[in-house]
Amino acid sequence: GAGDAPTREMVVAMLELDGDGVTRRAILNKFLELLFNGAAQPSGFADLAACGDAFELRLPAATHRASAASHAPPGLDPGKASRAGNAVALRGVEALAFEAACVRQFLDGLRRGPGGTGPVAAIDVECALAEDAHASAVGDVFASDFRYATRGLVAAGFPRELEVRGALRARFNVRARLSDLELSYDAGAVAAAVADLGAPRGRAP
Repeated sequence: GAGDAPTREMVVAMLELDGDGVTRRAILNKFLELLFNGAAQPSGFADLAACGDAFELRLPAATHRASAASHAPPGLDPGKASRAGNAVALRGVEALAFEAACVRQFLDGLRRGPGGTGPVAAIDVECALAEDAHASAVGDVFASDFRYATRGLVAAGFPRELEVRGALRARFNVRARLSDLELSYDAGAVAAAVADLGAPRGRAP
């Protein structure tokens, strides 16, 4: 019937983009990997997201995002960030590069170990979307659960890895570029988990 959940085959078909067979899932996975690993070059985002201010990212307000939304940090136009309640909106590749830089600063702090003075460790973040059966795609909108987890914290001396689970809702334009992405997760729980790790003071993603 009209209200029946789509089959796995239907979801997979809806996730396929025209042309070279690149999937929306692959685009989103790459985008999350760039964001949560603190990509140094904004050009990577430009290959995935709409040009100029046509792209908007919304996500929970964390410490560094609160300042980004209240006044422009160095190098970021005041019009690129805004805050509404517990969420912040970042517009354009320039704002994405700022967000990635904040994440990179956080990861760099972790790479020095619990005391912040140890040898630099190899720490990165692995991102994954939910399986097809737990995703939905209607027209140009794709929704899914996601998770990201660190790799290397235990080797650096921390008691455990950091894992975050949340949900996303993405919209694609006619050129198969991301035009809108909303990430939802408990930023307070992330901050508490980071504090519980005994990590050096910094800004959690």
